[in-house]
Amino acid sequence: MQTKLKRLAGALILALSSPVTVSASTVFDNTSNGYVNDGNNWYQVITTSQWIATRFSVDPGIDYTLDKITVRLNTPGSTPIFNGFLDMSIHADNGTEDSNAIGALLGNLTNFGLIYPKNPGESLSFDFMPTATNILLEKGEDYWVRLAPNTILPATAGWDMLNVSNVAGAVLTHTGTGTNYYNTRSMPLIVEGTAAISAVPIPGAVWLMGSALIGFVGWGRRTVVA
Repeated sequence: MQTKLKRLAGALILALSSPVTVSASTVFDNTSNGYVNDGNNWYQVITTSQWIATRFSVDPGIDYTLDKITVRLNTPGSTPIFNGFLDMSIHADNGTEDSNAIGALLGNLTNFGLIYPKNPGESLSFDFMPTATNILLEKGEDYWVRLAPNTILPATAGWDMLNVSNVAGAVLTHTGTGTNYYNTRSMPLIVEGTAAISAVPIPGAVWLMGSALIGFVGWGRRTVVA
């Protein structure tokens, strides 16, 4: 009897103290819409003094910690070298439907694989990783992903477009002299994150049961000794 109680008490303590482990999952993915005339250079150009941003939403059910953002880029025109770097950043949404919709900077992401030869017009996927580990994507909120040429070694790139004419979303394009807002466009991206699960409160009854089991074990020990 004492052995069974000890095992039960030990199992309960282990269950209460064991951490919850979660794996990365997809927070947002609009690439199933396909791309405009795939392989035929339909894209938004990002070059010196210009940038593009697109908005995405987080599912209302859960918070996430950002792990990775994947975009599909190409070398526009006839230049055979993707000759530079792009900087990615993630921003809050201001809640406006205009050129001021992009909000405060929440964090930066980086990719170190953008310098290598490839054919003009060839599209490849690139993963951008956050430079900090604590970028929180809150449930039900909107965010902006912004791509711009690196200030030291800027790239000229094309961000492939989605194959839909009236997609739900929003895009901001900065041309160097002004910012344009489009609410019927969306640039393709995949956002991955790890669910930010907070500690689950343990009912008082469970704690009482655990205390009772431990008490029974101690009482049993005293009885045997007497």
